[in-house]
Amino acid sequence: MISMNKHILYIVLSSHIVLAAQPYLGCVDNYAEGDFAYDVDEGSTCLATCTRQGFAYSFTNFGGQGDCGCGNLPALPLDYIDSGSTDSSCASGYLAQRTSSQFDHLDCTGPNGEVFFDQTETSQFRTIQECFDNCQSYTFAVARPNPEIQYFSCFCGNDQGEFLYTPQVCDANSEYIYQVAGESPSEVVGRRRLNERRELIRQRKMAAVGMAPKCPKGLTACNVPGVQDAYECINTDVELESCGGCVHGRFGERLMGRCKGRGVDCTTLPGVSLGASTCYEGQCEIYACKKGWYWKNGACVKK
Repeated sequence: MISMNKHILYIVLSSHIVLAAQPYLGCVDNYAEGDFAYDVDEGSTCLATCTRQGFAYSFTNFGGQGDCGCGNLPALPLDYIDSGSTDSSCASGYLAQRTSSQFDHLDCTGPNGEVFFDQTETSQFRTIQECFDNCQSYTFAVARPNPEIQYFSCFCGNDQGEFLYTPQVCDANSEYIYQVAGESPSEVVGRRRLNERRELIRQRKMAAVGMAPKCPKGLTACNVPGVQDAYECINTDVELESCGGCVHGRFGERLMGRCKGRGVDCTTLPGVSLGASTCYEGQCEIYACKKGWYWKNGACVKK
């Protein structure tokens, strides 16, 4: 069952447009040689100083006084350290920030690999900026430093909805979640629809040449009813309307006549009260029956 102590994150989007953000990138123990150190004027900040000087990154020293690093080279995965803080600051080392970006920092979570319903495949990039560039047509970007291979793991997504994950202190092994700064709800919907149209075109091209669909690990490519040569990636272990398999068949599987897929729509079970069913490990579970029905052996039976 889904743990109740997990955090349900609701994305609240601003109604105004912010042209650029200055996102928190994490805590690092070093910054690139050849970058410049500045004394910060009283009443100013390292970030403001580096922005004013035209640099792409700022590194605020939390281990001493007056040390501010500015440069155009981002921190590397091996530079990342645990923040020791829950407020986007650093207990030691340097706080790394981008002086201008389309993405703003949203949260950190453990390296569980699942943040979005529609997330892309994971790619590897040398810098976090390359991850941002890769996700520029999406609403969210997620980057995780991998010091062992000297790359950032990166994936993108649009539909976070009420996906369950556990926020945590940002550390050297966290997944850093970013959101496009200042998008209005209508822009998010427009971006999502555009990507859906692009994905549908891509799927049809794949089907035309006989290529297999690609879904993230743990998801199944299921037919989309009424749309030829299209599929959606579904977790049939927990999907309420396609529990245990694809209700309309797996992608490429043609169901003839009255044949149905192996999945079950838990919302249409006879006698079940509205909202009183769920899908767990590929099986429908019922919690209440309608008046005139009673529960027996996991199903609602008419009296």
